[in-house]
Amino acid sequence: MPNVSRSRTETGLRWRIYLLALLVAAIAIVSPAFGQQVSGTITGFVTDQSAAAVPGATVTATNVKTGVATVRKAEASGLYLFTNLIPGTYSVAVVVPGFEKFVRENVVLEVDSTVTVDAKMQLGAVTQEVTVTGAAPLLNAQKSDVSATISQYCRRIAHPAAQCVVFGYSRTRGDVE
Repeated sequence: MPNVSRSRTETGLRWRIYLLALLVAAIAIVSPAFGQQVSGTITGFVTDQSAAAVPGATVTATNVKTGVATVRKAEASGLYLFTNLIPGTYSVAVVVPGFEKFVRENVVLEVDSTVTVDAKMQLGAVTQEVTVTGAAPLLNAQKSDVSATISQYCRRIAHPAAQCVVFGYSRTRGDVE
């Protein structure tokens, strides 16, 4: 009789070990998927000429390709934040009564990146507009890693007739984005 209970204990222990191994394998397979980001963030501060915060400013981020606009209000510190934006090229506009309208065009947002666009407001009528177009490329100071979009990857292919196939996305070099 002692041998029978011993084999049942061993069998139960084996099943527990198998289940534990299966659980660890499932977590190892699924966990890398949680680290993948498919969106980006645009943030910044709205200040006046004396570098004082301008709370309550209306900030609009517009995706140039889709035309989708997202609107936020600047906090008491002048901070605004757009999260979970689709990667692409954006135009950021800031409107405050008593100040000229501030517009920053060609803000390129990559996957899993944070772009900072600080708006320094100039006194003036709302009908006047300050548009920044020739500024230096925006620097991502929040993260030190490097990323690239699929279209950037496809441009690196040497042969003009080559096709780019990444994760089921197929594109012939020279296709319009």
